[in-house]
Amino acid sequence: WTTSMLFAAMAYGLFARSFFSVPTFPLLTFGTAAIMSSKAEFADINGTILIATTISLACGMMRAFAKHYLHELIVLRELHKRDEVIRMFVSKSLLREIDENRDPREFQSVKLHKSVLMTDIVGYTDMSENERPEVITSLLNEYFDTICEGVFSSGGEVNKYIGDASLCFFDDAGRCLEAAVKILKRNEALQRQRQERGEKCYRIAIGISYGEVTLGNFGAREKLDRTIIGDTVNACKRIESLTRAFGCEL
Repeated sequence: WTTSMLFAAMAYGLFARSFFSVPTFPLLTFGTAAIMSSKAEFADINGTILIATTISLACGMMRAFAKHYLHELIVLRELHKRDEVIRMFVSKSLLREIDENRDPREFQSVKLHKSVLMTDIVGYTDMSENERPEVITSLLNEYFDTICEGVFSSGGEVNKYIGDASLCFFDDAGRCLEAAVKILKRNEALQRQRQERGEKCYRIAIGISYGEVTLGNFGAREKLDRTIIGDTVNACKRIESLTRAFGCEL
């Protein structure tokens, strides 16, 4: 009979710990003393033990499941946040390789025919010389938003930013030209907004070229850059610079 009472106290103690998250040992001691001192009040101790044990196990399982589920939610939220951050700093092609369980470090350089597009802000050096860092940051971010909207909506890739310049490329020449026109139209709207806000306005220049490029991983073991190089890229930069001489944007 004493053993049965002890099991009943343990069951009640586990139930209280599972449900209320309180220490088990004091409950076991108190429960054992209380039950053993009132023997006559428990006509069916086996039924009491069964009910208490069932409730205790159920509450314990519910608590464990809730704790595990909450942990999984926290982990998934952190992974989603990290994924969003990575996508802002890594190109779409590299992300595809990672999603497909390919190691981007093992990428073999290849020669491809690409349409290359480069942009630049005309007079950026003079404009930024005496400006505060936060003003320059805001200006460049607005400008690069315009570039990305035009390039991504036309199926291209923004490969890198070089100061106020951007290097982009496309598989299709028509798409490249389409993106250039979109960028110029978006920039016109942006300059109107800047004028209304009383901010400095600027012009942009765009160069386009088509030809063979080398796509590969360039850099050191500690820092690699997936980019394109070659005469087509160099020619694109020279074409973009010629817009000043001809007084045009594209």
